[in-house]
Amino acid sequence: MKHAKNGKEKGFIISFEAIIALLVFAVLIGTSVFYLEQSVPEARNSLLLKETASDTLTVLDKTTILQDAIDNRSSLGINSFFARLPYNKCAEVIIYNESDLNTAILSVLRQDCEKTFDELATVKRGFFIESNGNLDFYIAELNMWVRETA
Repeated sequence: MKHAKNGKEKGFIISFEAIIALLVFAVLIGTSVFYLEQSVPEARNSLLLKETASDTLTVLDKTTILQDAIDNRSSLGINSFFARLPYNKCAEVIIYNESDLNTAILSVLRQDCEKTFDELATVKRGFFIESNGNLDFYIAELNMWVRETA
């Protein structure tokens, strides 16, 4: 092949290499998008479960349901709140006194729920209760999972 003086063949080779590079780039992008789409639903579900657990524990604290449960040594308020959660969500609240984090002073599991799950979201929150002019510190742990369907 003779070399052209005007350089048209040189431009053809550069264009051909650019097309090959674009094809390789498109395959890499397509492969990346495919694998990212495979993992997103699981990660999204996990994040939503964690956010729901966090919001649930925040509401239990801010509405003084946790404080009432400790003051009255009763789980009625927590059970009532759990009953209003969506049916597919199971939850358990465990409350510890700051002086003994190994022994729960109150543990409440949502009625009609069993502790069987594929994924568990756990959040903890500290809160104070005033008693006889003293502030007592407690830690509430909320475990939440999706109810297994038959």
